[in-house]
Order: sequence, then C-alpha cells, then structure tokens
Amino acid sequence: MEQIDIVIPWVDDQDPLWREALRIYSGQFEEEACCFEKYYRDWETLLFVFRGIEKYMPWVGKIHFLTYGHLPKWLNTAHEKVNVVNHLDFFIRKETFPVFNSLAIEMNLPGIKGLSERFIYFNDDTLVLREAPPERFFVDGRPVDCLIQDIPRGGFLYRKFRTNDTYANIVLNAVHPLNAVYPKRELLKKHPELFYHPTYPMADRWRNALFNLSPSYTWIRPNHIPQPFLRSALMECHALFPALVEETARSKFRRYSDVSQYIYRYLTLVKGNFHPHYYDDAFCMVLSSYDRFVKELPQMDRRTFVCVNDSQFLPPEDYKRIKPLLLKKMSNLLPDRSAYEK
Repeated sequence: MEQIDIVIPWVDDQDPLWREALRIYSGQFEEEACCFEKYYRDWETLLFVFRGIEKYMPWVGKIHFLTYGHLPKWLNTAHEKVNVVNHLDFFIRKETFPVFNSLAIEMNLPGIKGLSERFIYFNDDTLVLREAPPERFFVDGRPVDCLIQDIPRGGFLYRKFRTNDTYANIVLNAVHPLNAVYPKRELLKKHPELFYHPTYPMADRWRNALFNLSPSYTWIRPNHIPQPFLRSALMECHALFPALVEETARSKFRRYSDVSQYIYRYLTLVKGNFHPHYYDDAFCMVLSSYDRFVKELPQMDRRTFVCVNDSQFLPPEDYKRIKPLLLKKMSNLLPDRSAYEK
C-alpha cells in the first residue's frame, strides 16, 4: 500500500521567543482583540492527538510536525515516524517568517520535503477515538469526501446578526475562484452521483438539488476533521491561483482576504477527483461556554473524531473550569503512554 502521511501544525503560546515576535508584529492583526487569544490558547490536546493516532491509526507513514522552532517537552523526536519541520524548512518565501497565521502555514504545505502524495491534514485539537482504517481516508488512491452545498454565510444580512470574524470570509474566498475553472454544470452532467450519493443524508441530497438550480457554487460545507489530500492537488491549486495563494502565504496574521486549506479540498471536490461517501463519525465541540461543553462532552464517547474547537466567546472563568475536566476526559479515553512520548 502506498504510504499515507500525516501533517500536524502546532504552536507553543508560552515560548518567550515566539511571544516576543508576536508582540513586535501584533499591530498587523485585523480582527477584534478577543479573537487573538483564541488562535493560540493551548488546551494540551496534542499529547492525546498522538496517542489516538498510534492506537487507532498505526498504519500511517511519517508524521510531519510543523513548528515555529519550539517542541513539546514530551515529544520523542527520535521516533522513526516523526519528522520535525521548522517553518523555515518549508516556507516557499523565507522572508515572510515569522508568521502567526495558520492559513499562511497551510499555503506553504507543498514545500514540505518528503511529503507523500497521499496525506492527512490534522489540527492539533482533533482527537482520534475509534479505529480509523486507511479506507476511511482514501479509496482507489482518491480522497474520501462528500460534496454538500449549503446557504452561504456572508453578505449584509449575515453580518447584521453574526460577529464578523474571518471564518465565513475564508470559506467564500476558497469557493468563488473555482467557479471560473470548474463549472458546476459540467460536473453535474458527467458525475451526478457525486452530488446525490446514497450515503449522503436525504436532507443533504435535497439541499444539493436545490442549490444545483444555480450554475455556480455559492457555499460548500466545510469539514473540521482530519482531511485527506493529494499533494498534487495542492500543487495544482498553487498553479491555478498563484496570486491568491501568495497573498495568504505572506500574511503574518489571518485577514479577511485569506484562503485556507479549504481551497485544496474544494478544488478536489469540484474536479470530481474524490471517492464519495458520507461518514457521520465526527463532531466539533465548540468551546463557547461551560454549559455547552457539558452538553457536548458525551460526544467524545460516540464519535471517531472529535475536534475541541476554541471560541473567542469563551469567558476566561469558563476556560479555567473546562480545561481540567477536558484533560481528565482525554486521559480516561486515551490513558496509555504512546511511543511518541519520551
């Protein structure tokens, strides 16, 4: 079987050198100050990410661990599967360093030396809690995924009722450029099963039928789970949209004009180069309040993948209440020390 790698970016928000660089450049941050802490706050999930990978995905090849230069004290860098990659080692333009923008890091992923053609992109807040075989991610060499359209999050009315953060913008920025290159009507004519696959929930098939009345993609539902990619798709994206990719790759902090790794995924979807299958095996816990955390915590006993997603709306006092409970839960689910630990 052809090797499947994993890519995990990580930042240590307590590193004094990183914090000093952050202080120097923080004037370029476009969003509200409340968003700042959210992007860098450490919930100490990374240890359990590695434990879950070892226990439930032992078949993986290399784990490319992307870092500003700092490392977790517990990480066994001598492990044969661990490849520590400093940002300077894979950034296409070295002069952009340092960056504090995960989207800029994602736009530089093709520069990782030795990255396999098939790989899975992880966030450091996404846990693997059940068996996840290679076929969950790739079938016949293609990424396993689902193309589901939805109501766009954007525009005047959306911003009247929702806080204007960068999330909706980066999704829209990834969708809109693709319409000119891969028209929806052509894919719908050649491969309608990619829109109406029987594994898709009935509501999503009806949703696609409704949005297929429009000739353009307006919103493609994003996933916040371990995402399978073909490295060649990333290279194609860079060739198709060099200015768009370059602008994000150079931005030190996320901006409303940026794109994310969603553009790699969406390119794969609109080309039809994926194996269609919907899995209801992932859940994204949005840590916006203590009450919501308590309500969503049981999902960790039911799902294969759980993302512990921070929120700018989480009060500091709730953060202090939630973190020890979360650590205890993760320790109970993944108690065994892995070979990735010293």
